[in-house]
Amino acid sequence: MNETQTVGSTRDPDFTDTVALVTGGGHGIGAAIAKRFAAYGASVSLLGRDEDALADTRRRIVDSGGRCVTFRADVSSEEDVRRAVGGTVGEFGSLGILVNNAGVAGPSQPLADLELSDWEEVMAINITGVFLCCREAIPHLRRGSGGRIINIGSAAGKRPLANRTPYAASKIAVVGLTRTLAHELGPDEITVNPSRSCGQGHVGGARGVGRGAPG
Repeated sequence: MNETQTVGSTRDPDFTDTVALVTGGGHGIGAAIAKRFAAYGASVSLLGRDEDALADTRRRIVDSGGRCVTFRADVSSEEDVRRAVGGTVGEFGSLGILVNNAGVAGPSQPLADLELSDWEEVMAINITGVFLCCREAIPHLRRGSGGRIINIGSAAGKRPLANRTPYAASKIAVVGLTRTLAHELGPDEITVNPSRSCGQGHVGGARGVGRGAPG
């Protein structure tokens, strides 16, 4: 991948011969990320639970001259993630970029009123899903010449968010996972970085699964 630009350059990055996998790629932020990577030359793999949304994003990418495959998968399912990552490499021959975008907002109520199932759903998608996708992608990223993992975060990972304990806790966990994994993979020349989904406000459209997510 060749994304180096000089200071002040307006040249678009070149992701020709790079394969990017985007979770939650059928909607909102994930779809926008996928289309941008494709516009810059990357082959794109979309993972998500909404088949119609995945198909629509794929159509838009292909109609614009890009290459794209889709996998209906739940990021909290070990089997689904393994199948999607393996299928991506099987289709395109490699994997260079993983974008962990899929997420749910979960309930909006005080912790004392939460059901265990609400807590578990948010953690399963927002942090266990990131763990599973990273774990499956790392062996393939190591085979390339420097890979990229981008974990889409939130302001909730840095500041309190009243009545959103599961979501905030999951996003703080993503920060810890990201920082630790960056140290682990640095010697392999694989970068691991967080990316806020949207400044201080809200981006329209679902993140990819569940009840949507705040910024």
